[in-house]
Amino acid sequence: MNPLTWVLALVTALAVASLARFVARRLLGAPVGWARGLVVGLVFYLLLSPMLTRAASAAALVDAATLELTASPEVTVAVILLVLVWAFLLGVALLLLAEMLAPTGSVRDPITWVRDAIAARRRTRRYVQVGAIVTRHGLRRLLRGDPRGADGTRIGRALVEVLQDSGVTFVKFGQVASTRGDLLPPALVTELATLQSSVAPEPWDRIAAVLDAELPGWRDRLRVEEDPLAAASIAQVHRARLVTDEVDDDGRPVELRVVVKVQRPDAREQVSVDVDILQRLARTLTSRAAWARDMDVEGLVAGFSTALVEELDYRREAENMRLVAAATASSDVRVPVVHDAESTARVVVMEEVEGVTLDRGAAFLATLPAQRRAELARTLMASVLHQILVTGVFHADLHPGNVVVTPDARLVLLDLGSVGVLDRELRELILGLLAAFDAEDNETAVTLLLRLLPPGEYDAYALRRDLGAAMTVIAGGAGVGSAGLALLFDVFRTHRLALPPHVAGALRTVGSLQGCLAILDPGADLADLVRSGTRQVAKDLVDLDEVRGLAVSRGIALGSLATSAPGVIDAGVRSLALGRPTRSVVGGLAGIARAAMAELVPTIVAGILVLAAVMLFAVPGGPMLTQTISWATYLAAFVGAAGTALVLRVLFRQAAAT
Repeated sequence: MNPLTWVLALVTALAVASLARFVARRLLGAPVGWARGLVVGLVFYLLLSPMLTRAASAAALVDAATLELTASPEVTVAVILLVLVWAFLLGVALLLLAEMLAPTGSVRDPITWVRDAIAARRRTRRYVQVGAIVTRHGLRRLLRGDPRGADGTRIGRALVEVLQDSGVTFVKFGQVASTRGDLLPPALVTELATLQSSVAPEPWDRIAAVLDAELPGWRDRLRVEEDPLAAASIAQVHRARLVTDEVDDDGRPVELRVVVKVQRPDAREQVSVDVDILQRLARTLTSRAAWARDMDVEGLVAGFSTALVEELDYRREAENMRLVAAATASSDVRVPVVHDAESTARVVVMEEVEGVTLDRGAAFLATLPAQRRAELARTLMASVLHQILVTGVFHADLHPGNVVVTPDARLVLLDLGSVGVLDRELRELILGLLAAFDAEDNETAVTLLLRLLPPGEYDAYALRRDLGAAMTVIAGGAGVGSAGLALLFDVFRTHRLALPPHVAGALRTVGSLQGCLAILDPGADLADLVRSGTRQVAKDLVDLDEVRGLAVSRGIALGSLATSAPGVIDAGVRSLALGRPTRSVVGGLAGIARAAMAELVPTIVAGILVLAAVMLFAVPGGPMLTQTISWATYLAAFVGAAGTALVLRVLFRQAAAT
C-alpha cells in the first residue's frame, strides 16, 4: 500500500470510530470518553470486514465461483445492515466490559499519570522530611496523650517546634489554628500564638520572571525597586512607581508611588504539596485519636487549606479590598487603592501607604494628644462594627501589623487576603448578641447563641446552663475581649460544638481588636467601646421605612399562613385518620416509583425482545429471504439485536452508577 492509501484508511477509520462513539453515547444514555469511544469505533471497523465476509457466505449472497451477487440489491442491503448492527453491538459490549473492569475516571491519561508521578515523588520526599522533624521533636510519642489534659503545654511546645521547622505553610497553619479557641484547648492556643515566620527574600531575577509572565511589558509602566520592602511565605512586596497616562504642568508623565505584591515562583507548587501532607496527617490523626475527632482537626485543616489556596489568587484579594473599601467608605478608616490594570492572579499593584503599622508605631503615637488617640480607638472599633453588622463584609485578619497610622493620624487597613462575609440574618443575630451583652441579658444572649449554632445533637439544657454561666462572667467584667471569647469558646469546645466559620471569625475580629486598641489608647476599655459602638450601629440601622416594609411583608406572609393553617391542619389530620398519606409522602413515593420504573421498564422490554427473538429462531420453514436464511431468522436476529442493545444500556448505566 502506498502512503496515500494508508492516510485514507486512517482517516476513514477515525471517521467511522467517531460516528460509532456518537451512536454509543446516544444508545447508552451516558457519557463515553473519547478514548473508550474510539476503541468501540475501531473494534466496529475491524470486525466489519470479516463479519461481512462470513455473512455473505452464510446467506449465499455471492456465487463462490464467479464472485457475482446472487441476491437482489434490497436483500443484500438488508443483510449488510444487520451485520452493521451486530458489529456495533459487539463493540459496545467490549465498552461495557471495560467499564466493569475499570470504571470511567479510574484510569488516568498518560499526561496526568506522569504529572501525578512527579508530584507523588516530590510529596514523598517532603513526607520523609516532615516525618523526620516530627520524630526529632518527640511529637509522635506525645500525641498519644491528650492535649486537653496535663500534657497540653508539652504537646503545644513540641508542635510549635515541628511547625517552625517544617516551613512557612506549616507555620501559617499554626498561626491560623491559634485563632480557633472555639476548637482547640487553651494550652495549644497559647503555644501556637508564639509562632513567628522568618522567610528569606526571593532573588530579584526570579521575581522579575514572574512579572514578565504576568505583566508583559511591565518595565514601560512600572519602576520597581529590586530590594523588597517585605518578604512573606507566599509573596514579597516591592516599592515601585507607576507611570500613568496623565501629565504634569511640565508635560512629563505623572508617576504614582505604589507597592507591588508578587507571588513567589514556587508558591503554588509548595502550598499544594504541604496542604496535601497536612490533610493526610489530619486524616490519620483523626482516625487514631478521639481528641482529634472531638476538636475536628480534619475540618480545621480543610478550612485552612481552602482559604490558603484562595489566597494564592490575588484577584480575590483585589476584590476583597474593593468590598472592604465600600464597607468603610463612610468612616475615617480606609484601605489602599488597587490598580486593576496592573493586577493579575499572581501580582497586585496598590497605592503605597505612608505611615507605620501599630506594632511599630509607639514612638509616633506618643507624639499625638491623648484625645486624638482615644478618637482613633473609637474610630477603629466603629469601623469594624460597621463592617460586621451593617455591610456584612469585614477584615478577618486584623492585628497590629495590619493597621497603619498615617502621618496625619488616620488609619489604613492592610493585607485583605482574608475577609468574612455575613448574610443579613447572621448580622442581626450578632447585633442582638452584642446588645444582650450590653444589657446583661443572659437569657437573650444564650438564646441567640443557640440560634447561631448549626443543627446537631447536643444536651440543650446543659449547654444553656454553661453558656449562661459564661455570660454572667462576661457581663461581670471579662467583657467581649479575648478573655470573654475564650470563655465562650471553652463552652463550645466542651460540648463538641463549633460556630459557623464566619460567625466565629466576626467574634474573633472584635476580640482581637483588644491588641490594636491597647496600642492606640492604653486607657481604652474594649467593653465600653463595643457597647457604645453597638448602640450607634443599632441606632443607625433603625430605618423606619425599611422596618415598616419588613413588617408589612412579614405580616402578610404570617396572615396568609394563619388563614390557610386551619384548612391545612384539618386536611392533614383527616388524611392521617383515614390512613391516607399526605401529598409530601405521596410525592416522595412517586419519585421513588419513577426512579424504579426508569430502570424496570427497559429491563422488561429487553427481556420480551430477547424472548421474542428466541421464539422466532424456533419457527420452522416459512418465506425465505435468501437461499439459506428465512425471514423469521432474519427478524429474530434484528429483534435480538434490539433486546441486546437495551440489555447493554441497562447494564452500562448500573455499572456507571456503582
